[in-house]
Amino acid sequence: HLLQEMGELSKAGRHYEQAIKIDPTYARAHYHLALLLNEELAVGEAIKAAKALARLEVPPPADRAFAQEHLLKAIELDPGFADAWYQLALILLREGVREQAAEHLSKVLELDAGHASARLRLATLQTELGQPGPARAQFEILLENDPRDARAHYHLGLLALQLGNSHDALYHLEKTSSLNPDNADAHYRLGLLH
Repeated sequence: HLLQEMGELSKAGRHYEQAIKIDPTYARAHYHLALLLNEELAVGEAIKAAKALARLEVPPPADRAFAQEHLLKAIELDPGFADAWYQLALILLREGVREQAAEHLSKVLELDAGHASARLRLATLQTELGQPGPARAQFEILLENDPRDARAHYHLGLLALQLGNSHDALYHLEKTSSLNPDNADAHYRLGLLH
């Protein structure tokens, strides 16, 4: 794990693979190898995208099958491994498999109700899927856990705007701008509301 943090991705990958060969039931090794593979794919994808932009082409989607395989193995070995479920949900979101990603994010929260990143992703996904009630409930839980969560206030403000509730939108967007003055979109939307 230290090699990965130091940027020694290929060495870290070899060590994770060795750990898996020694103990195929080591869920954390599968998980960290999957994260590493996903990180390498994201870097490769960014390079492809930059080259494609230079040629005005659309890059092919990255193959995340190997990363998914190790995340699934980590989950098989440790079904209560919330972070593995979360990373798998992120891959599914990148691939556009939103309903299955929502199921995995719900599973993360079932395993770890305090996983704020999973709750935020689920709530924004529920908004995108046209489920404003469940999304609002998730954002409100985030605020119960941390009343100063600017992201939750921001998304509640957007959701209120979407539902035509300018009073709530104004409240949450003002909270957002006071908690996160760098959120340009919150300022823009406040300007439109005033």
